[in-house]
Amino acid sequence: MKTNNKIWKRTFQIGLAATVLLLNQRLMAQRSTKYGEDALKSNRGDANSAFGYQALYSNDTGHYNTAFGWSVLNSNIGGKGNTGVGTAALLLNTFGDANTAYGGGALENNKTGSNNTVSGVGALQYNTDGSNNTSSGYFSLYSNNTGSNNTA
Repeated sequence: MKTNNKIWKRTFQIGLAATVLLLNQRLMAQRSTKYGEDALKSNRGDANSAFGYQALYSNDTGHYNTAFGWSVLNSNIGGKGNTGVGTAALLLNTFGDANTAYGGGALENNKTGSNNTVSGVGALQYNTDGSNNTSSGYFSLYSNNTGSNNTA
């Protein structure tokens, strides 16, 4: 009988710990804001804002991201501190941090590049993991893939 009580007590402790963990994740995700179908669909991150169809759709652990427009930051999983405005801006970003993209297709193919600042339709569109780039204008540096520290 004493063994059964120990098993029950341990099971209860594990269940309670799991419940607390899930509630904590829910509370963190509640500090995020979304508007639009499937925006922040997978979100467990904190302090994210998503406005538009599938904005920040895949976000899991990313924090402090802002997405405004159709599929902006759609593939983001763990990237932090990104801002995207315009259709498909930062569309494929997964773990890139501190990127700012203004314009349709801006940094669209970025996956892990960080600290990029772009404005203009298609700016740095084909960048995948180049970092510390600054690009302004229609399709500026659009074919840059991995180059870093560029200004155009």
